[in-house]
Amino acid sequence: MIDSDKLFKIGVFSKSHGINGEIILKTSDFDESLKENEPVFVFIDNLPVPFFIEKIKKQGQSKFIVKFTYYDSIKEIEELINKEVYLQISENHTYDDFYNIEDFTVYNFDNKIGKIIKIDDYNGNIVLTILNNEEKEILIPLNQDLIKDINYQEKTISFELPEGLLNI
Repeated sequence: MIDSDKLFKIGVFSKSHGINGEIILKTSDFDESLKENEPVFVFIDNLPVPFFIEKIKKQGQSKFIVKFTYYDSIKEIEELINKEVYLQISENHTYDDFYNIEDFTVYNFDNKIGKIIKIDDYNGNIVLTILNNEEKEILIPLNQDLIKDINYQEKTISFELPEGLLNI
């Protein structure tokens, strides 16, 4: 079974497309990460379930039309509508491959912290280095449970950090 800590949210399935089991995936910046014959993951009954991409076609800037192996009708694909979609981090990837977030502005709840200046991988633990307004570096672990929102158009990432983490 896939460890859910090795998965990163990349988007959401918004609606079916056509009558042959295709579905619209709303996401951004994942052209090279989404490949035919590779899985994306959806949580069903709190377990990550792989869905293997049979065909994928980019539609506009932030949407993909996806067809999965063994899914050939609207009825079969409807259960995935509005479900979040995840990719697995492999040994060949870093978080930066999936989230090109360097230079993004970082917020904790609604309070601006600063800008991401570096992304480091410490034995699988990804850490963001953020330069705050006082020119001090702050380290924040990149953990899916702490991320509230990522906005690629505005180049922002919002966290819900535990109290005291910024004071370390």
